[in-house]
Parts: sequence; C-alpha cells; structure tokens
Amino acid sequence: MGVVRLWAGEKDTLKGLFSAPMSHQQILSGTFAELRPAHFHGGIDFKTQGVIGKQIHAPASGYISRISVAHGGYGKAVYITHDNGYTTVYGHIDQFAPRVDSLIRTIQYKNQDYRATLDLPADSVRVERGELIAYSGNTGGSGGPHLHYEIRRSKDNVPLNPLLFGSEVKDNQSPYIGGVYYINLDGQDTINRINSPRAIHFGTANYHPTVKVNGRVGILVRAHDTADGAYNHNGYYTLRMYVDGKKVYGATMDHFPMDKTRQIELHTLYDYYATRRTHLAKCYVEPYNELTFYDDDVEGTAVLDMKDGVKHDIRIEVGDVHGNVSAREFTLMGDKTVAYTSTRPTATIDNGDAVLLFRSGKENKIIYRTFQADFPRGIFYKDTQVGFCAIDSMTYRISCTGVPLTRSFTVSFDVSDIDSMMRKKTFVARPWKDKKGQTHYSMMGGYVKGDRLYLSTTSFGEFTVACDTVPPVITRGNWREGERLKSSRMTMYIRDAGIGIDTYKAYVDGRWVLMDYEYKQRRLTLYTDREGITRGRHTFRLVVCDAAGNESVYEGEFVK
Repeated sequence: MGVVRLWAGEKDTLKGLFSAPMSHQQILSGTFAELRPAHFHGGIDFKTQGVIGKQIHAPASGYISRISVAHGGYGKAVYITHDNGYTTVYGHIDQFAPRVDSLIRTIQYKNQDYRATLDLPADSVRVERGELIAYSGNTGGSGGPHLHYEIRRSKDNVPLNPLLFGSEVKDNQSPYIGGVYYINLDGQDTINRINSPRAIHFGTANYHPTVKVNGRVGILVRAHDTADGAYNHNGYYTLRMYVDGKKVYGATMDHFPMDKTRQIELHTLYDYYATRRTHLAKCYVEPYNELTFYDDDVEGTAVLDMKDGVKHDIRIEVGDVHGNVSAREFTLMGDKTVAYTSTRPTATIDNGDAVLLFRSGKENKIIYRTFQADFPRGIFYKDTQVGFCAIDSMTYRISCTGVPLTRSFTVSFDVSDIDSMMRKKTFVARPWKDKKGQTHYSMMGGYVKGDRLYLSTTSFGEFTVACDTVPPVITRGNWREGERLKSSRMTMYIRDAGIGIDTYKAYVDGRWVLMDYEYKQRRLTLYTDREGITRGRHTFRLVVCDAAGNESVYEGEFVK
C-alpha cells in the first residue's frame, strides 16, 4: 500500500470536522488500535447505556456510499463518505433509518437473503449533518449493545483515531501499566526460539529496581487505559521508551494500514499471546514489521546490548489521547554471570513424528500418507520450526507457536474412497474430547475438488475428516401454533451441530418474507408490520439448510 501515516500537519486540521454521532454522554468501551486477537481495533466503541435503539446522526454532510447486512462482523452497517475527505462507518446497528432501510431491503428481497451489500454511486443518497441514519444495536460480532464508529481517510481507506477529530469523552485517569518485562533476544534472528519474558518487580509505585541482565535485551509492556465512568480495559494511545534520557522507541496509535492489521502479531510478543492470551507490546521494532505508527524522532537502538558492566537507565511512558501519562523507571545492569533466559524449541510434539525446519523464503510442504499441507513462500516472517504428528490414519497435528503467519496455508486429504454423494457432506474437522473422554468434531469447512478435500486456514492444531449428515434444528419462539401473536414480532430459533447454517427462507402464505437473523442467539425475527402482513390467520413455512445440504422444514399457522 505504500506509506499511509498521517500527512504532515494533518492532525492539526481534524478537530471540528465532525460532530458526535449520538447525543447521550460519550463513554467508550473500546478505543482505536486496541490490541485484539489477530488484529487492531479499527475504530472506537461507544456505550449505549446497555440498550439498543439509540439514535445515530450523520456527523457531517456527505453521501451514503455503502449499506451492508451480515451475520457476523459489523452486522448491520452504514458507510458515509463525507465532503471533507473522510468516511465514517457505523457497525452493529439494530435498525436503519427508513430511507436507508428501503434501499437495502430492495436487495434483500431481490436475492431472498438477509445478507446483503449495496455500494452506492457518489452523491446519489445525500445526507446532511445531524440527519438520522440508524439506531444503535447489537448485531454481528458484538458482545453487547454499543456503536462501533470508524473514521477512514477516503483517499486510501486508512482508519484514523476518531478521538483526534475532537472528543467529549471525559478522561482524567492515567493508563495502567500492568507489567514491564525483559527478554533475551539472542538466537531470535534465524530459527525461531521462544525466550520466556521475565517480569520486572517494582514493589511500591516509587521503587526504582536494578535488574541484572546479559546479552541482547528487549523490553515489553502490558498496559491498558481507562476513562471516567467506565471500568473497561481499553487500549492506550502512546507507548514510549527512553534510555538514559533519549527516546529510543515510540508508538502513537493514530492510524494503521488496514492491510497490515495481522502484524499485531509482530507488534506484540506472539508466542506469549498464543499460549497465555495476553498481549505484551514490544518496545522495539522487528526488521520485518511494516506498521507505520512508530515515532520517527528516536535516537539510538531500542534493543540493548548488555555486556558486562554496561548500565542503562530506562523510563517507560504510557499515555492516552487526553494527555494522561503513567511511567515506570528501572535500571538495567550488564552482568556476564547472569545466564541467558532459557530457550526452547517452538515445536514440541507429545508423540510426534518430526520437527521440521521451514525456510521463510521457500515454499514448504508436508506430505504423509493421504495428507498434505502446503505453506506458500513468505508465509512465515523468518525460518521456523514446525512440528508434525500422525495421530491416526486420518488425523494429523501441525504445531508452531513461535512465529505468526502472514496468510493462510492449505491442508488436504485424499477422499477417493468416500462415495461421491457423501463427499458433499465431508469436511475438514478438528477432533476434541469431552470430560467423559468421548470424541466430538468441530467442523472447520473445506471443499472437494477431484479426489481431494481442501481447507485454507491460519490455525494450527489437529486436522481430520468428518461427515455431517444431521439436519439443522428448528424451534418455535415467542408464539404458539394457531394462536394470535402477542406482539408484532414473531421469533424462531435455528441451530446446527455440524458445519453450520447456510441458508434459511421464510414464507407467509407462500410469499417469501425477510426475517432478521441474530446469529449469537440463533434467533430469527419476523417483523410483521414491516413486512406488510395483514390481520387474520396466516400459514408460515421456514426452510433451513446447512452447508452440507441437510434440510429441515417447519410449517404452521399464526394469527395476527
């Protein structure tokens, strides 16, 4: 994508370009570039007082450029391209404003599918500052009612920190530094080896410890931010490290290149997160890290060569966008008598067949019996140890916890001995055992081409082949068969224990009707007034298919 950092002087022009998208008190449950699993958070999350249905207004004039409805992700979302050169995004919406809703409903009815995306020509649907565009909700991959709000630079689609445009968020609290760690980096440049980070113990807040170390040392930080009126552990805005009074590292979370969001796994200590689900941010930049939010005005190196007798005073500062700062200070002392932090190979197999060395600049393969795994060139950032183990004749384990992947790899199985009709119901699966020791299968997906079953994935672990022949389950919600509905909403619940729901189609009196799907609750909702269903008795039919082609049908009557 090229350089995407903020243009010179751009920050100074941002304030005042947008008003707040909602009128109630602004309290955040998530901040920009917050450290999330495998990605940076692309916007900020506004609390909506624990409810859905808060009005969302256009914060500046422009035109609606996209409307989308999805099961996961942002759920229902609206994109507005503004006249000032920026685009705003609103995710997890409950309902669109009528003018917006009529546009996307046309596509939903045309395709007879709840899922829909509509890209609109420039200026075809104008909106003015303050105009109602939607109501906040909990749709898609949302953990509770809130508004996900983004501001992107329209020219290159780079997300920017919305708080730079002005904020009414009250924040008088400094970030919290939960831990500072040091790690020996010797041996990290070639084949990957995990060096367990060691915590620096500060005791009381003013205690300045001296830590004896040896070799090439890097510093890591665990921190979060809070704001007035909320207990959420949000992301910080700045992280800086000073050595003997000189800044050697700085990260300012004001933007990030969207196509590099997976490089959070280089910004943080990947193997620590993979095993402990805790992010430790590196106070140094790996040579293959392409993120662009690092400060330019640094002096010296952030990786310290701690030879015997070398001494450095270190200061760590963590700040938020409102200027609140927390700090920790300590001294590193080089001591040749200190043993390096213990290292261990990344690939450890309980009953494994092999530990393989994969070169990052080459294509790598695993071929064993009917199984094959293909790793394209450049999928690893550096040379990597990968473990392979044949569990049984159709189950194989691939493991690597030390180095993140740049993209997916492919596993495949020979399925020529499976009946051609049954192959349509055959998928790559992950076996797991319950407390009683019984084996179950989590379907991962895949597709059959010729005599082989393929799956692209970024997930290591165990892989096997399983068939899904069980149809989805349909249950009635808040209504009784043949009786009058108690409200204008009629609900149904659908679930599938195998590969997952693929399609669902609802019909009232033989006419297809739109039902909203909340996948977290497995709930379908028919809004009878919105769909123009008249008073009286009606027939209802729901057809649900999973991705394996298994089908279930519910038929009944209701009275409106």
